[in-house]
Amino acid sequence: MPQQYKFDADCADWGETPQTIEFNRRLSAIVNEHRGHDGAREAEDMLLSALADVDEKRHDVTGVVPSSISFNHVMRAWGMVGKNYAAERAEQLLRMQEERSRRPGQEQTTPTVYSFSAVINAYANSGRPDKAETVLRFLVEQYQAGNEKARPNRIVFNTIVKAWAKSNLKGRESRSEDILRHMITSCAKDDMCPRPDKVTFNIVLGCYAKSSQYGSSRKAVKLLKEMEELDQKPGWRTRPDAITHLLVIQALGRERTLNAAEMALDLLHKLQGQYIETRDEVIKPNKIHFNAVINGFANTSSRQNGGAKRAEDVLKEMHDLYYTHNQYDIKPDRVSYSSAITGYANEGRPLDAERILGMMIEEYRNGDTRCKPDTIAYTSVINSWAQSGEPGAAQRATEFLGQMEKEAEHDPDLRPTKVTYGCAINAYANEGSGEMAAAILHRMEQLFEAGDKDARPDKIAYNMVLKGFADQRDVNAPQRAEALYRRMEQLHEEGRRSMKPDVLTVNSLLKCWVTNDAVIPSKRILGLLGNMLSTSEKRQRPNDETFDLALRVLLLSGDAEAVKRVESAWKKLRGTRGAASVKPYRSRKRRTPAAKARSENRKDDEVK
Repeated sequence: MPQQYKFDADCADWGETPQTIEFNRRLSAIVNEHRGHDGAREAEDMLLSALADVDEKRHDVTGVVPSSISFNHVMRAWGMVGKNYAAERAEQLLRMQEERSRRPGQEQTTPTVYSFSAVINAYANSGRPDKAETVLRFLVEQYQAGNEKARPNRIVFNTIVKAWAKSNLKGRESRSEDILRHMITSCAKDDMCPRPDKVTFNIVLGCYAKSSQYGSSRKAVKLLKEMEELDQKPGWRTRPDAITHLLVIQALGRERTLNAAEMALDLLHKLQGQYIETRDEVIKPNKIHFNAVINGFANTSSRQNGGAKRAEDVLKEMHDLYYTHNQYDIKPDRVSYSSAITGYANEGRPLDAERILGMMIEEYRNGDTRCKPDTIAYTSVINSWAQSGEPGAAQRATEFLGQMEKEAEHDPDLRPTKVTYGCAINAYANEGSGEMAAAILHRMEQLFEAGDKDARPDKIAYNMVLKGFADQRDVNAPQRAEALYRRMEQLHEEGRRSMKPDVLTVNSLLKCWVTNDAVIPSKRILGLLGNMLSTSEKRQRPNDETFDLALRVLLLSGDAEAVKRVESAWKKLRGTRGAASVKPYRSRKRRTPAAKARSENRKDDEVK
């Protein structure tokens, strides 16, 4: 039944006057035109004014007698606000509506299932699924008390499941599936519990697709099989569609293991085969399915399992399906190429990442605008050089950065962001070149002061530059590192709360002093540790490395009393070893993927 006819039918059920019908239409217009707090407040003021006329017997003049539909519009308006106070106000109106319906002559305000659904949806939009369940229990009580119009339906239960799935509350995955299980087991013996359908399952699967909880992918696969089994039974409508399979593929991708990525690819091939056999558009896979599989392989890539190569294989399969089999919905796009580039970046294989970027550029030059390279693609290539550990990696990363800056003058889509600059900084930091990393950081500050908000340097950028100085043996490195630390403190005092130095900042500063055998006043060291010990913020608290480095710096200064004080604080905080067992510190660079691979190759040669 169309919405307008359904609206008029509901009005006829309560015998509403034409004035009341027009009043409800005006309420609906206000709610739809003025979404948010102001619209909800205006609609509620109209409702309360009309209710006051009824209470004071003035409705004989106006002809307006608010009904459950009037309340529904106002509660729906508060639900659109998306705030907790708005949902609570909607529930207050629902309680008022139920109380008025028990008055003589006020039966037209009896809450219906749509009334309860409006409040449940309000709590769902405000992230309070627990309160939504409270309203559901109130709905069941009303139906058991004889209100036939308050019979729970599938939409209400699906809204509850969706509320849990969308919330940030701990245990949302298990609670969403618990409600689904209740619907499955109770629908046959309880007329107040509707039978779940495909939408119900997809909501729970969507929760698992975004979950980082261990075992979520396996539960998603199990739900898919259960949907297929239930669909074989009479009266069940749980046949999995393309969206169902996509959610399961995404859940498998989040597991970040090669086995899960292979399972996702097998599931995609199975779906592709079913579509070719039946030509059913409901289960037709598209490029989003393939991109999810590519992303799954890219996030599991390492030199040991070859995830990046598998991601490229899927990319080539998309090419083949498009050019050979004319499946136009599966043509690779920007996301496809960028995900494959990310796979090689994670493996530290920059040449392969550049090759995929070249394929992407060629497709764009051939006229496919959906393959236009963007900042993400170039940033991934720069990151691949930063992670590679190859000779000249930082120089190559800087060349790509310069190319982006040049092309960004004509193409805003290629404008570098703080992440892009951060990858270039990290490339120099990994080579122990703090000066070059600091130069890029200075460039970021200049761009930000000139109005480029995307280039605003953050604490991560500063910490990476400090990491570069920490591994650089240079007489000026301690002074430059100290200046950076002071700059971070200054920015924090000026109001940038995120720039407050943390344990990584202090550790890099201490490591720089140790690497360069700098003699630092013990008062400075004790001051740093004192500030860290006095805070309750976890990221600012000292760790074992902090004490270890601090003791090494103090040993260089020869202040035995300061060494004892730090040793005592360390024992008190962690109960670890004292200064006597501390060995002279030697700077150690992080082993890159390429370095690890070279080490493994040497071991293989020795075995042979």
